[in-house]
Amino acid sequence: MRELYLVSELAKRPVVTLGGEAVAQIKDTVFDGGSARVAGFTLAGRGIFSGPLHRGLPWTGVHALGPDALMVPDADVLADRAAVASGAEAAAGLVHGTKVLTDRGVAVGTVLDVVVVSGRSGEVVGVKIASNEALGHHERDVYLALPGPVAMTGDTVLVPAEDTENLAADRVQLDHVVTRLRAVETAGRGADGVVGRGAEGSAGRGIESQRHDMRKGEEAEGAGAGEQGVMMVLTQLLGRSVVDAAGAARLGSVDGLVLDASHDPGRSHSRIAALCLRDAKAEDEVIAWADIHAVGPDAVIVTADRPVSLGTADSPAASESQSLLGKRLLTDLGHDIGTLDDLTFDTGTGRVERLTSSRGEQLAGERLIGIGTYALVVNVVN
Repeated sequence: MRELYLVSELAKRPVVTLGGEAVAQIKDTVFDGGSARVAGFTLAGRGIFSGPLHRGLPWTGVHALGPDALMVPDADVLADRAAVASGAEAAAGLVHGTKVLTDRGVAVGTVLDVVVVSGRSGEVVGVKIASNEALGHHERDVYLALPGPVAMTGDTVLVPAEDTENLAADRVQLDHVVTRLRAVETAGRGADGVVGRGAEGSAGRGIESQRHDMRKGEEAEGAGAGEQGVMMVLTQLLGRSVVDAAGAARLGSVDGLVLDASHDPGRSHSRIAALCLRDAKAEDEVIAWADIHAVGPDAVIVTADRPVSLGTADSPAASESQSLLGKRLLTDLGHDIGTLDDLTFDTGTGRVERLTSSRGEQLAGERLIGIGTYALVVNVVN
């Protein structure tokens, strides 16, 4: 019979060969961040005075994970500890306090523990989280089922927004939820083996409806690039984490915007062309707006459907766009009308909707016609 175990319960569980010899005990569980499976274990010696071993156990060497022991064929399956811990996640896998983000950029809680299934699969089927108000359970411990592989790193678990509906109060209920999800997945698997989420995947956008403070009653639901989103101001966006949906890796934080102020025929509004990052691997990195999947209240998600588009903000227009706040505002007739205090944009389309001047004036986004080293230029309304 299948059983669900918390990873915290696995520590000190004996590692026993099929010949009946206890050769070690589990120290830490290591995860494969791309497949939501256990990659292996770091080990400690048996006995109260035994410390960490230089040997580890890759999951490929596991015969079965049981309630009282981790069974292995023999001691020969043990490998170099560094080889087991590297290439997957950090030695301790997911740590207490890891942020859980949806692919809409909404933080829904923090990890308290990870749930794995007994037997030979090594599958991670859920996480125990301290939820926040986004799930309607502020600081309540709940189990979130993971119906399939998710992106995990040492500081982020990235889940599809629709999967945040798959909550359970305890492990027994979690097991029922996982069983139901597997049945839906099997029923939705077509002849080509592709799984369709169907009705099970359509329920999850409800989490966004709880973010009334972000909407301000202005736009409909949906924040993916190219879709109509919600209104956000630049001062809210600055400093927000940027996360890669493919691997849940933090790419940096938002440092500024690159705007396209050109006015093509049929398009009157300026738009965001790219986000500039700080704390990135290289200085002055930018991500094209076309590669943004969602701008959420807690993070910006870079879609896994396209390659991450990192470049250098080395053009004069890009560098001037990046430092927008406090820049002089001039009309096309040469009148100084203050400086830019803030900028309101559509999180879905990247369209600039409003400029707020230091004098409290609200300027329509379509009035922005130029971004230069000296000033932002807006046209005069006749």
